[in-house]
Amino acid sequence: MKKTFKIIDIIFTILYALIILSALISACSVKYFHVLSEDRSSIFVCVIFIIVLPVLAGVGSFVIKREKIQWQICLVLVKLLVLIGAIFYAVLFLLGGICSYTTDIGDYQKFDKTVSKNMSDGKSLFPDAIPEYAQDMEYQYLYKRTLDDEIAITLKYVFDSEAAFEKEREEISRNQNVILEDVEGERITYYTANSGRVIFASFDYDQRTVLYGYFNEMDIEEITNWVVID
Repeated sequence: MKKTFKIIDIIFTILYALIILSALISACSVKYFHVLSEDRSSIFVCVIFIIVLPVLAGVGSFVIKREKIQWQICLVLVKLLVLIGAIFYAVLFLLGGICSYTTDIGDYQKFDKTVSKNMSDGKSLFPDAIPEYAQDMEYQYLYKRTLDDEIAITLKYVFDSEAAFEKEREEISRNQNVILEDVEGERITYYTANSGRVIFASFDYDQRTVLYGYFNEMDIEEITNWVVID
């Protein structure tokens, strides 16, 4: 019987090691590691199940290893429950508890591989590089590892002249992938996708700005929170 419990302990140890290794690999696989504020509570619970409780179970195993067989059975059941919890929260961690996030303009066009793949069909309207005439740049990049691969990217800047503004707007308007042109007051927006993905370039004549956006598998409320138009 003691040999059986020893084998069970070895199996638990291997499974816990695999869970921790998977979590570490997941954290290292994104370009700009970040934990979203709304996910921190889940990550906290995840750490409890993956690290704290297994350590306590291991201490308990050491303390009662010479005790009666029924206590060892109880400990095995406790370890099993902890393992189930660890797997559950590890899955949450791997599928969305972490993300790749940056607002550094120096990181522009440096995407995670999955993002680059999603944007490779040519429908993205983002410039290949920040134009020399761009001023007051604002950049946000988010890649959240989920089953649907949530992506949110925005780039906004002010033009140094009306001529530069009009030239860039005309170039976008002639893009062969544009499927919709929406005019609202002093703002004109060109879309190349407006369903599962929302891809656009929005030119504001009043402020002489452009806002580029690329959103994948995000609902309208999430997009609205990202796109703040003054």
